[in-house]
Amino acid sequence: MSKREKQWEQLLLDSPLASRFIESMDSGLPTFQIESKHFKTIKASPRNLIPTYSADEVPRILKEYGLELFRNLSGGCILIKTKQFSLPTLFPSINHAPSTTRFDAELPETLQVLSNHELHNEETGILLFKELGLLNRFLESSQTFSIGCRIRTTVDGKLIVLNQTIPVKKCQLEADSFFETSDSIHLVEAKLVQNDFRTSFSLHQLALPTLLLSKYTNKAIFSILLEYLATEARLFFKVLLYSIPYNKGAIIPHRYSLLKEHLFIANI
Repeated sequence: MSKREKQWEQLLLDSPLASRFIESMDSGLPTFQIESKHFKTIKASPRNLIPTYSADEVPRILKEYGLELFRNLSGGCILIKTKQFSLPTLFPSINHAPSTTRFDAELPETLQVLSNHELHNEETGILLFKELGLLNRFLESSQTFSIGCRIRTTVDGKLIVLNQTIPVKKCQLEADSFFETSDSIHLVEAKLVQNDFRTSFSLHQLALPTLLLSKYTNKAIFSILLEYLATEARLFFKVLLYSIPYNKGAIIPHRYSLLKEHLFIANI
């Protein structure tokens, strides 16, 4: 058993929080709040224990209780009983083969330095996704998109789940970029792939940036998960488009929809 697994078991079954946790599970309550002070009682860092990337990080004890978690506080998370209520997972599988387009491409003259694939990173994938015309092809749109920048901040708002409104307070978030038109914003979470595409990811990475933008714009907000792999001869862009329901200052992440997905392979 890994150190993370042991610390989660200690937190929920052998700490000052344990009796309240067991009582909550026995009573059938749909959610259970954990705060940063609870992690401190076992001398653990919330940053190391709260999974935010993929289903592989979700500790075994939560799976046994039918629980998922959503990071809703600075150093804290809400446990959500998904098994009893059959909610869609916040750690969806993306281990399926999308439709594929293969094409020949040349890098723009102003980006020739990127002919060395060893220089590529997530930002390169976002830039080339737009510069090669793949964004418009994927969205089947003729609109002009402006490319934004990385967003790194904290957000306050509300999480709506199981007819409950749960506070989100000073929760850290990061979005790699965004594409904006006159009537829409597409947030981008990009992942540089070393060998294989990932099999799952965490909706945290899309939901919290959506919550942030919902407070400041009336434009429609969508989210793009972009996995990018660069080799000497080819560029791979695996793209998934999500919609996460929201109101101004509130998100409903369990009602998300995967709108479309595609794999672009560029021969360069």
